[in-house]
Amino acid sequence: MIFGPAVETILLKDHAALSANVRNSTWVEVNLEAIRQNIVHSLRAVETPALVVVKANGYGHGAAAIGRTAISAGAKMLGVATIGEALDLRESGIAAPVLIMGPVVGDELRLLPEVDCSMTLWNREQLSDAAAIGKAARKPIPVHIKVDTGMARFGVQPEQAIEFVAAASQTPGIFVEGISTHLASSDVEDATSTLEQIAKFRTIVAALENRRLRPPIVHCANSAAAFRFPEARFDMVRLGISTYGVNPNPDWKLPFDLVPAMAWKARILNVQWHEAGEAIGYGGEYRCARREHIATIGAGYADGFRRVPKYVNEVLIRGARAPVVGRLCMQHCMAVLPASLAGEVHADEEAVLLGRQRGEEITPSELAAKWGTNEWDVFCGINALIRRTYE
Repeated sequence: MIFGPAVETILLKDHAALSANVRNSTWVEVNLEAIRQNIVHSLRAVETPALVVVKANGYGHGAAAIGRTAISAGAKMLGVATIGEALDLRESGIAAPVLIMGPVVGDELRLLPEVDCSMTLWNREQLSDAAAIGKAARKPIPVHIKVDTGMARFGVQPEQAIEFVAAASQTPGIFVEGISTHLASSDVEDATSTLEQIAKFRTIVAALENRRLRPPIVHCANSAAAFRFPEARFDMVRLGISTYGVNPNPDWKLPFDLVPAMAWKARILNVQWHEAGEAIGYGGEYRCARREHIATIGAGYADGFRRVPKYVNEVLIRGARAPVVGRLCMQHCMAVLPASLAGEVHADEEAVLLGRQRGEEITPSELAAKWGTNEWDVFCGINALIRRTYE
């Protein structure tokens, strides 16, 4: 014990108050009204009930906050990848229907009755294990049967799907609530493979209807398919990336404008003049071409700002683009201030890594292109420990 019991008691007691007043060097701001509007407009456009996907901590936006907003905006169900994510939603006070879209295996199955959510399954072992849990709890486990029509990740094969649904429907301890498939390429221009997947799935659904085995919830469409393929909507669509303000394919014109909900900001920690030829950062990789005013900013690769080559990163400072130079540090980066701002910017001002500032904007799509990835990865790659604030 370093300080003694009395001092340590005071430190522990005041920790929450102190933490609330800490000014972080980088943080994320999430506009919940943008989330709500994206969902409301999507529901109007597709005219179909929706599951809103909040897996991966709500694509990095915060699962609980997004989940509550989604339900208030009209979503009928929330989608997660794991039972741990479902449990987090329940512990945050969300009582809405939740579907676990990934596998639930082993001891995790025992939590299903308590967490009170639906699970996805596609093989006999999963069916048997879930049924045993449902019978023991005297509470049938609601399941959605996944059919692999072309994603090649999870799912019962199409030729086995009808008999599998029939067997599951007759299994004590199980309630077949839904059947689904996942479209692998619905956001690409060539629709051939997507239409083939939809056709396979529709054939299965029609056969189930003929045998009076059609589950109450048939779902197939992700964000891209929900807008592009009306025949894929069925009983429910799964809204993922569109919820967060990103068009699945920027070349498509949607019937409304999606609004990005996330801004990522950092504090300017130091501003300093450097002379021509002076080396900046690790390895001296960057040298000033002239006398330059350089800001040190409180965000780096540990926060999720990518270490990409040849200085493609930029930040916004007072609405102007400032190129990031030198090797990115773990929790800091350096940016050259444009000539119009040289000598004007001071420590403690805000820099924007993602989002809008004074009419200029760095969009999720722009960052994704610079980093050689997609918008999903940009959002999810921002360190979950960075504080999220909501408005």
